[in-house]
Amino acid sequence: MKLSGLGWLAVFILAISPAWADEPYAPAAHWQGLGYRAVTHPAAANKATDMPTWAPHSLVWPIQFQDANHTIGNSMAEFQSYGDGPYYHGGLDLRVASGAPVTTPVAGRIEAGHYGYTNHPDGSSDKFWNPWPQGGDRHYFEIAVITDEGFRFEFHHMDETRMADVVLNILKSGVSGRVDAGTVLGRSIPWPDGVYHHTHYNIVSPAGVSLNPEYYSPLLPDTTAPAVSAVIASFANGSTQAFGDGKFDHAPAFFALAVIDHQGTCVYDHPPVLASIHFDSGADFTWDFRERLAKTGGGWPPIWDFFVESIEGPHGQELATEGGYGEGVSVVKVPVPAGAHGAFTLQVGDPAGNLTKFTGQIR
Repeated sequence: MKLSGLGWLAVFILAISPAWADEPYAPAAHWQGLGYRAVTHPAAANKATDMPTWAPHSLVWPIQFQDANHTIGNSMAEFQSYGDGPYYHGGLDLRVASGAPVTTPVAGRIEAGHYGYTNHPDGSSDKFWNPWPQGGDRHYFEIAVITDEGFRFEFHHMDETRMADVVLNILKSGVSGRVDAGTVLGRSIPWPDGVYHHTHYNIVSPAGVSLNPEYYSPLLPDTTAPAVSAVIASFANGSTQAFGDGKFDHAPAFFALAVIDHQGTCVYDHPPVLASIHFDSGADFTWDFRERLAKTGGGWPPIWDFFVESIEGPHGQELATEGGYGEGVSVVKVPVPAGAHGAFTLQVGDPAGNLTKFTGQIR
């Protein structure tokens, strides 16, 4: 198989750094050159069929966490930059012991194969797929369970050589076989760095929207609100002002909040899943990723609409969004609605409902 120079470059990058790239990102031509096919979804979400019927926090976790300090590494809305540009992580890294078993929380039909992604400037990604028994990088093998309604539960970084017999027999049969909820699917592959062993867990709607597994799994212990180290108001003319006492003579274009969230004693840094501003007059704006990675009312949330790449404060201090393996500050952008004035509340929140709030006033 002949690859272009760009394709060989992508292969080289992936070959030398599997321990540092949680998911494989490369140009589309690379995956197509390897025989992978693009994964497609309906053009628009059908709201009647794109909302799950499971109650919040009703599905069991598919793994046993390594310990209370190592639960969720990268989260769904985590900033990542291992490809041609930044993107959302899209799922959860569930930290486990090396070679831990993975169990499906739902019933459905089985698929398995190697996968890869290519990303776009807005932080969205296209998935490419090479079904079993076709080959691929052994660290990027997926077993998926697809429910009758079309929701896809994806378990990445599975060990292709240690699939459960029931899964392997279904795949060998060549027919669409099913498993029950609670079925062990196989084991996760040991991560190359010898430390960050994990299963990347996605729930994808029939329309291709990333749902937040934290919302549908049991809540992890967490009573600590997100920590906000700085709040900076950014104005249309490019000037900035520290939040200070929260009083502003005219409306900023947006507020930038430098946030780090921790779940209980977990060692990993996370972005907030909720960020909003509400005025007593009724004007408001909300980012709400608690249930799915989408704008309020639907649609893709461009990554540089949610995150601020970098911003310089009024005293020369710089805040920048960083991410990778559950480390880094998230600088979140909360736009101020046009014409809004008066008293307001600015807040960020985590999956457990803990909130950090700031109050202010625009004269």
